[in-house]
Amino acid sequence: MYKVFIGLGSNVGDRLENLKNGIDKISSHKKINLISKSSIYETEPMYYKNQNHFLNMVLEIVTDINPDELLRLFKDLEIKLGRKSNEKNNYPRKIDIDILEFNKFILDSEVLTLPHPKIRERLFVLKPWNDISPDYIIADSDKSINELMLLLDSNDKIVKFYINKI
Repeated sequence: MYKVFIGLGSNVGDRLENLKNGIDKISSHKKINLISKSSIYETEPMYYKNQNHFLNMVLEIVTDINPDELLRLFKDLEIKLGRKSNEKNNYPRKIDIDILEFNKFILDSEVLTLPHPKIRERLFVLKPWNDISPDYIIADSDKSINELMLLLDSNDKIVKFYINKI
């Protein structure tokens, strides 16, 4: 079984319901066991600023699905949950599911890079991840999630939106 951390985000429609639907679909898969889920945080968009704020969270799962298959599964789930297949990166979306870290694997293929290459710059990933696994050290780092989070600008606007009961 593989330990996997995934990020979920939404900034279109009923953002909380979109995250809930994502969690439900992921946790109901027969080969995925949901271990923990962070609180939900509201964050300003990071790259393309002219859009609604996001709700973001991190899940810890265990699975025996390999990284490429898991990526395909999540891309299919995004489409089923209302994401348009031609959406540009960093633009508004109903749901976004990213594999952040996969069992300490290091991978760089045309379709998937592990660990996710932008973890270190994204407080909207590190803050919720810190809720569930602050001491975790990603594959290509010598710093914990908490240490990586503390290196980022604390002036970034990230607000605990919802203490997760979904």
